[in-house]
Amino acid sequence: MAKGSDKLGPDEMDFEGDADDNLSNVDGKKIKTIADLAQKQIELDEKVVHGQAFVADLQAELKQVKEVDLPAAMAAAGVDQIKLSTGEKVTVEHLVRANIPKKHQGAAMAWLRKHKAGSLIKNEVVAKFGAKEDKKAAALAKQLLKEKVEHARKESVPWNTLSAYVREQMEAGRDIPKNIFGIYTFDQAKIES
Repeated sequence: MAKGSDKLGPDEMDFEGDADDNLSNVDGKKIKTIADLAQKQIELDEKVVHGQAFVADLQAELKQVKEVDLPAAMAAAGVDQIKLSTGEKVTVEHLVRANIPKKHQGAAMAWLRKHKAGSLIKNEVVAKFGAKEDKKAAALAKQLLKEKVEHARKESVPWNTLSAYVREQMEAGRDIPKNIFGIYTFDQAKIES
């Protein structure tokens, strides 16, 4: 507002006043419905936040029981499977997971190639083209180096493919460098009905 005046300056707008003016033409029941729905949205937003935290806590607790407590209890009892009185069968799986850390990407790819597992490697080539270069993009395949187009190459092995390969190699008694493949092993209880 302009100094010393209740009137608005030429660049100022009274948004609250505009909202009140708009509301003066609206039925009171409709205003109440809007207010009620806005309040419901606020409450639901809060419930979702609390619900997500609750679910995260449950997932952590489930992981603890599934991967630590139940396998440890079965190992302590000297059993690898048990049938519950309710009919479910409980077993413990010995799992292997592998995921190549970025800092070991080069070493891991070299190791796979050296050990005849290069077929696990997926390659992705990304090139950047300017506007109106659709024809160049279509002819990309062998032209990247010839055209001196800026590009990047990314090699990767999906974690599930790598995990299966590592598990097979370990089961066959072959030595796999754990650090470059991010290998970790763990037990996990499995319950089947």
